[in-house]
Amino acid sequence: MAGAFKAYIAYQLVGRELPFPERAVDFVLELQRGDGSFGEDPRSTPKPLTIHWDSLWDLRALNQQLRNSYRFDDIREAGNRCATYLLERHLKSDGGFSYQRDTCIAVHNSVTVSPALPIGDTIGTGMTLKCFAYADEWNQM
Repeated sequence: MAGAFKAYIAYQLVGRELPFPERAVDFVLELQRGDGSFGEDPRSTPKPLTIHWDSLWDLRALNQQLRNSYRFDDIREAGNRCATYLLERHLKSDGGFSYQRDTCIAVHNSVTVSPALPIGDTIGTGMTLKCFAYADEWNQM
């Protein structure tokens, strides 16, 4: 998902449309699991938030290019399901959201920034709020 995200940003930066947008929407939607997460491996740890944010960002870019004309109801539902997942799995008791599912981010860019505590962090909170904004945008249409 990170590769698609980076490629899509590159296309946008040079002002080109994303290739095969319908197939890309199908691909991203296929990654969503029953619990609303996107492509997490339940055996892996840590479980970072990036794949969820990347997936919704990709759906937003693709949907904008397609002008809500392809699987829009499915995209809206995917955003809502992901938002529910984030509330259930990444919201911490301090009101923030954690980048990793169980704890705040302890190491960022090879720098230890915190012990791994069950609290929110700025990266997780920022990404989650963007995910909520995308879902809210779709719910307003």
